[in-house]
Amino acid sequence: MRLNILYIIILVFVISSQSEAVIPGCDYIDTVDISHIPKLNNSYAYEGLTIPAHLTALYTFSQLADGSQEPVKSHLRACICKLKPCIRFCCPRNKMLPNSRCSDGLTENLKRINPYLKITLQDGTIETYYLLTDI
Repeated sequence: MRLNILYIIILVFVISSQSEAVIPGCDYIDTVDISHIPKLNNSYAYEGLTIPAHLTALYTFSQLADGSQEPVKSHLRACICKLKPCIRFCCPRNKMLPNSRCSDGLTENLKRINPYLKITLQDGTIETYYLLTDI
């Protein structure tokens, strides 16, 4: 009887650990979705990098900007930051937009101004420049 209970406990532990897999030592933010990439020689080719299988796992959740998790269809993710340096761009809480993007208010301010600059050249012609790309 004890052996059966122990077996059931181990089985439950194994199933629960596989249902929400994570890559050891890798934060969700340091992973990328590679579910669209075929496996070749026990690795994956992603943007010029070869990702070994031990840096991948099936995820059944997506992590939101506030750190909470949302259940999603199972997909393969890879810990890309173990292979190349990653830089995290952080966003203050009061600047977070509903789509999990960050805003410093610059975009809203630019919408209020005319982004075109007219310059009169020495020969009298007027050139118009778009401030965000031309200058």
